[in-house]
Amino acid sequence: MIHPKNKVKQIWDFWIVFLLIYTAILVPYKVCFVDKTSDPEFIWDLFVDASFFTDIALTFYTAIETKEGFITDKKVIAKTYVKGWFFLDLFTSIPFQILEKIGSSSDSNLGDSKALRLARIPRLYRLLRIFRLFKLMKVFKGSNRFQKVGVLARIGKSFKAMFKIIFMIIYITHLMACFFFF
Repeated sequence: MIHPKNKVKQIWDFWIVFLLIYTAILVPYKVCFVDKTSDPEFIWDLFVDASFFTDIALTFYTAIETKEGFITDKKVIAKTYVKGWFFLDLFTSIPFQILEKIGSSSDSNLGDSKALRLARIPRLYRLLRIFRLFKLMKVFKGSNRFQKVGVLARIGKSFKAMFKIIFMIIYITHLMACFFFF
């Protein structure tokens, strides 16, 4: 059983946060501006997906922290995870770039009209990765380290709410601009 406050687990959580930030920044850019990925990018994206699959597996073996203590029963942990974040994590960890590679290689055999219609489908696969950002909320919510930073900064609840709203407005505006370009 993995203790949530284990140093290795905390380092792993920071690695996942880094990958989530990478996803938040580069996936919208790739969806809008990059038509074809290079082989190193393809391998890196597979590595990122493998990291997220590994995180799914580790979550089944990570104790859950409650006010009363830690839940270490594997059945309870699995049931809690499947009822909560499992399907979103699983769905966003599917290596869509493999489908994109298959689709891009088969487009050359299709007629011009079908190829034009199908040309944007791989971009939609990449866009589905943005749902990984929901996992970022889970990591921040469950980590005491991030909560302690908020306490140390002594930021009021109203300021936090205002910051979240401003950030969401900026991010949604950015996504809308990407969709408009798409």
